[in-house]
Amino acid sequence: MPTCIHQTAGHMRNQMRSMDTVAHNLANAGTPGFKRMITHFIDSGKDGSAIANRASFPELDARRIDFSQGPVQRTGRDLDVAVNGDAFLAVETENGLRLTRKGRMYMDREGNLHDGSGNPFASDGGAMQVPSGWDDLTIDGYGNVSVDGEELGRLTLLHIPDKENLRPAGNALYEYVGDRMEPAFEAEIVQQSIEQSNVKPMSEIVNLMMRALRSYEAGTQILTRVDELQGRVINTAS
Repeated sequence: MPTCIHQTAGHMRNQMRSMDTVAHNLANAGTPGFKRMITHFIDSGKDGSAIANRASFPELDARRIDFSQGPVQRTGRDLDVAVNGDAFLAVETENGLRLTRKGRMYMDREGNLHDGSGNPFASDGGAMQVPSGWDDLTIDGYGNVSVDGEELGRLTLLHIPDKENLRPAGNALYEYVGDRMEPAFEAEIVQQSIEQSNVKPMSEIVNLMMRALRSYEAGTQILTRVDELQGRVINTAS
């Protein structure tokens, strides 16, 4: 009996974590470049026996990231770029290089292009500085940035073949902990556009209501029945 209670309580904790993931996805549904998180469960049965399988619940293994392409929306803003394809923009931070699909750039008083948190976008020629008084800023499909016909540099685009080594670093940034980072040649940059989050709110809400909540309620009912059964046993014994 205690084992059943322990396993059911563990199952309920997993479902609460799953609901937290769904809530996190919904909260970031409007964040450009955000990639939805997925909870991944494994069978908790140790020996594969029928008894173990009946007595066990799936355990939370990890939260994985869905890196599928989000919809590209045109904004008409010169400093907005969307990455179309399997690649990431690179951003220089005080903690090292970070990767992002969020191509909303900002310009400080010195003309430096950054991500809104002061982190400059990386380029093949170092940090790019837009001269004051500019009239026309263009970014072509390869990421080449030109101001009034003069090329400033090329935005760094990187391909990550082992995306399981990407870790969320906040603000739609990712830290890469692998060793297979390479230049991206198949992706393209789309100026005056932004990649929206790949979260589908309605699907997430259905997931929250149909899977997580119902499963959590089922676990609660099991615990209630077990408690009632224990009460009967105690009453009978007395």
